[in-house]
Amino acid sequence: MKRIFPILLTLILILMCVSPMVYVHAEEETVIKSKQDELQSFLQKGLTIQEIDRELLNLSKQDEVLVVKLHENEAQTEKQKLEVEKTKKKAGKTLRAYYTGERPSIWVYLFSPTSLTDLLQTLEYMNQIVENDERALKSHKQSTNKLKEIEAEYTSERAALQQTRDQFILQKDRILTLQKDLDEALAVSGKKEELQTQIDALNQEWKLRGLPLFEQFTSALNRAFNDFGELMDAKGDNFKFTGLQSAIFQITEKQLNDFLRKKDSIFNDLAFTFVDKQLIASGQKEGMAFEMKGNYSLENNYIKFNITGMKFNGLLLPESTSKLLEEQHDFGINTQKVSAFVKPTDVTIEPGKLVISLKITF
Repeated sequence: MKRIFPILLTLILILMCVSPMVYVHAEEETVIKSKQDELQSFLQKGLTIQEIDRELLNLSKQDEVLVVKLHENEAQTEKQKLEVEKTKKKAGKTLRAYYTGERPSIWVYLFSPTSLTDLLQTLEYMNQIVENDERALKSHKQSTNKLKEIEAEYTSERAALQQTRDQFILQKDRILTLQKDLDEALAVSGKKEELQTQIDALNQEWKLRGLPLFEQFTSALNRAFNDFGELMDAKGDNFKFTGLQSAIFQITEKQLNDFLRKKDSIFNDLAFTFVDKQLIASGQKEGMAFEMKGNYSLENNYIKFNITGMKFNGLLLPESTSKLLEEQHDFGINTQKVSAFVKPTDVTIEPGKLVISLKITF
């Protein structure tokens, strides 16, 4: 009993010494994580502001192009109105001539000749009158239709211009709010200059290296998916008939990655995975990490790819960046390139594979 007591006392003293160390270590980890999260928050805001600013520049350019087109259409509309008025007068004169009797009846010309030569000359003259009248009426109709087309295009472009300006205002308001939040957070951080330097460094890396590499990747993906029909060969194992007029095409992650890497070596640094309802492309290149998420939807017999999220070095890029890339590149699947008789009826992403249901029309 006397021996056990010293042993217990020693264990208690050891635990008393170790416990504060464990607590201090856990507290240090919490502080480090908190600082990392704070830095990530600053970097995220800085990157978002830069990308929205880039979107504002893009919207401004769109606005300039649309304004020029609107002015051109205004001038073309006025010109076409004059043309319509001109042809309208010609057509009106022709119709009045028939209705008022200014132009003799066709039958008068037919029965007035006294010889075969006169008859043939009369027929030729009549033919010229009819053709000229038809041209006048046709010209008026064409001018009127052209004016309607120009006015419809003008209305559409005015609506597009207003939408672009509305987007500009929304993005401008958003960037001002984000910039204000960032400035206030930096001011109370106690290390404004240090954090601003890191934000600027990240933004420069994205602008000079990240964005060009992302665009290179999306361009290669666009080219590769133009050849996606190569995988949809009816003789292959991926294509199975389920009825006289129905079939299923499916492709695994490995098959997709192998296909893409044969098309372009840039995909050696990326991996495509199918998770529940999502396609994820992720990887690293030149010390930069990339991630793109998306899903598929059917639009007029076309399988469209919709980007739902993009990340650079773990930071989420704003939706405007994703939308801009969607406008510039197409990652969809066109089954019509396989055959005009093949139409998609459903598309699903399951863990590990993509499944497309098809209808065969004859």
